[in-house]
Amino acid sequence: MDPPPRPSQLPRVSQTPARSSPASFSPVVAFTELQNHSTEFQHPAVFRSTTGQTSRPTHLVDVDYYKDVVWDRVQWEKLKLEGCINAKDSSTSWVYGYGWRMQEKDVQPPSYYWVCTDCHCKKRSDQYAYNANSGTGPAARHLRDFHYIDKDGPTRKRSRISESFASLTPTTPARSSTTQGIERYGTVFNEAAWKARVIAWLVHDNRAFRTLESSYLQDCFRYLNPAVEARGCLPNHSTVRNWITLVYDSHLDLVKEKLPVAQSKIHLSFDLWTSRNLKALLGINCHFTDEFGNLKAFLLALPRQVGVRSGPNVAENLIQTIKQFGLEERIGYFVADNASNNDTCLTALALEFGFSAAKRQLRCAGHIFNVVARAILWGTDANGFQHELWNVPTEEEDIVAWRKRGPIGKVRNTIVWIRSSSQRNDAFKQIQQDLPLLGVVRELHAPNDTRWNSMFDAL
Repeated sequence: MDPPPRPSQLPRVSQTPARSSPASFSPVVAFTELQNHSTEFQHPAVFRSTTGQTSRPTHLVDVDYYKDVVWDRVQWEKLKLEGCINAKDSSTSWVYGYGWRMQEKDVQPPSYYWVCTDCHCKKRSDQYAYNANSGTGPAARHLRDFHYIDKDGPTRKRSRISESFASLTPTTPARSSTTQGIERYGTVFNEAAWKARVIAWLVHDNRAFRTLESSYLQDCFRYLNPAVEARGCLPNHSTVRNWITLVYDSHLDLVKEKLPVAQSKIHLSFDLWTSRNLKALLGINCHFTDEFGNLKAFLLALPRQVGVRSGPNVAENLIQTIKQFGLEERIGYFVADNASNNDTCLTALALEFGFSAAKRQLRCAGHIFNVVARAILWGTDANGFQHELWNVPTEEEDIVAWRKRGPIGKVRNTIVWIRSSSQRNDAFKQIQQDLPLLGVVRELHAPNDTRWNSMFDAL
């Protein structure tokens, strides 16, 4: 196919009459001739190159400027973009340091868009192009809200918990002169950031909610900033529970947005445990690959497990959670420990959603490793030894029973003997301090039956 004509080669209408007598010139003929010669404004597609991929820009653009663009990724259902002429120098706005200037295909007059380079390189599936005809405000908001960048460069990223309170906490009413004075002469109080930090401390350090009701701790809060009490943010166990519920509810939409666009099936792991206030809880986690190919894991729910811990009863909580998040058609594999009630739980789930329980149940590797390690330490009948210890009436007989288990039992007896006396415990620490090769003085830990790796920690 012949290359398209260059602008200098295009037919042009003569400004003077042709080689004929003045009497032969007719304005009507000249206008008809002008109509027959296509111009770039009348038929722009004729003057564009048709070589290469159809999604690439079809006119002269700065190749170096667009060298990192994968053009197929900027062809959305309702918006198809291409490069534009002089894109690099057409705007001085700071947002073009983080995005390309493009134009919509086959639209006259041109409609310009800003396209985020970071989102493009990370292969985001949703549209990340913003109309720039009326200014770069939408592009600036995208950089600020999604990438934490403003005209001065990267900004400090706010935690999602803090953002949740900032968006969901009602606007504070007009403050009294006393409160304004506190904030003017003390320090500015950010209510959302304060609540976020309180929750983060409680959840990550597993603190009791009533810890915050200590009069001494609340006095510290008032001393650091009197606005904590003046703004009604001095927490107690009830308000903290409400704050955590608020954050959880605000994050549900984020989880529900991520799950439908996942590249993989949604795999679930679950386990039962008892809290310190003796409530049975079922932790349900999901595992999947997101739209960018990254592995993700979310805590979907932590419902109370009421009644017996039978498989069908546990399955009821799982079924409710799966339906709440709309995962009926996207169920992958399940991981739980090897207890028999989890086998019957998977059977109940298979009947509800129509899959093979045997093919979808993955055994817990950690539980298997623990069983193997116990067999190595105590033999094939590890539970039998535990039952024997339960029936030992005196401490002396307990020591004798452990001594029969060989070197591991003797180490255990030594640890128990040292820990049973403060003087012996202090003497053991002094021996560690006197040894130049030991840089850290360590406490002795006695093994127990309920904590995995307790024997390893003791040794």
